Amino acid sequence: MNNKSTLFVIISYFFNNLKISIRNHAVRNAVYTAYKGECFYTGRSISFEKMHIDHLIPLNRGGSDSLDNYVLTFRDLNLGKRDKIDERLVQAKAIVEMVFLPRMEKFIRDHYRKKKHKRKKERIKSSLKKASSINRSYSKQRLPKLTLVYHRDLFWANDNKMEVLSSSKKVTSANIEKILPFLENEAESAFQAGADYTFDIWLTSEYIQQISSLWVRAKEKCFKLIDNILPYDDVELGCYGSIYFSSEYLELLNWQEEKFQEL
Repeated sequence: MNNKSTLFVIISYFFNNLKISIRNHAVRNAVYTAYKGECFYTGRSISFEKMHIDHLIPLNRGGSDSLDNYVLTFRDLNLGKRDKIDERLVQAKAIVEMVFLPRMEKFIRDHYRKKKHKRKKERIKSSLKKASSINRSYSKQRLPKLTLVYHRDLFWANDNKMEVLSSSKKVTSANIEKILPFLENEAESAFQAGADYTFDIWLTSEYIQQISSLWVRAKEKCFKLIDNILPYDDVELGCYGSIYFSSEYLELLNWQEEKFQEL
């Protein structure tokens, strides 16, 4: 897959139904931020209220409603330029794509993530409440054959410990020391943001097999650490993707945070 195809997959995944239109408020903020409030043509400062977004290559000359064709300018310049085009504008598009496009894409991705986290916050709370109301004793569960690969004491609670088990021979007490800290850090970041997933994680088929085999035993429960894994592309070749954590594991993080606050 070439760079343009990879970019399309990532943008499509994060932007979802977000319309790349100059009337979209997020797009307007992205353009204004990317150009630092300065006119692309003159370098003069523009207030957000008086900004205009110009199609660098006019729509009737082959331009498109896309971030790489949007530039910040004044109303008078925008209306005066109309559908004019020359070699300098064509050459300027390369500057937009190289310098300003990445800034706009980052702003919109961050905007979309915040919106998605906000929507999921209530869902996470609901999942935690549901998980905490169900008494799942690991002794009564039908579990796969599991091997203990890691354990540590939860010193803030009396006689409590956490054990990590695996149903795969590809996970050992040696490589779990690399796998677990990364997953714990990503899960903690997701939990603090009100989400149940982490994204842009490099995935291979072996790594997916390793992390999907992990179980956690704590507080008289045994549950999977990972609920779902969503690759963006062909995982056989290696690709980026998202990892969704189980509601039981998020409940454990919530319990740990409460215990820390009691100390």
